[in-house]
Amino acid sequence: MPDGAERLIAMAERQSAHRINLETKVVDADIRRAYLGVIAGFIVVLAALFASYKLIDRGHEIEGAAVGTVDIGGVAGIFVYGTISRRREREDRVRAMTGQQERQ
Repeated sequence: MPDGAERLIAMAERQSAHRINLETKVVDADIRRAYLGVIAGFIVVLAALFASYKLIDRGHEIEGAAVGTVDIGGVAGIFVYGTISRRREREDRVRAMTGQQERQ
């Protein structure tokens, strides 16, 4: 087949460019989704803190304090869980790349 090798290499290059383009779109969408999640979480936290403030302001100190405590505790728990899971993911990735066994 004339120019078969060049055609095959050109096809592989087009496929590689297509794959890189798709991966870029996926990464960009993941970043966008992460930012939207942070914004939505921030709005929910502010709403709960405002509800806590209003409850305390209207004489329901115990209920308002409970809502505020749960709100702040939930946010702190999410950050701690996220930090731990990201660390585990990084460690697992390093183990996979170096051929070490998974931890039990």
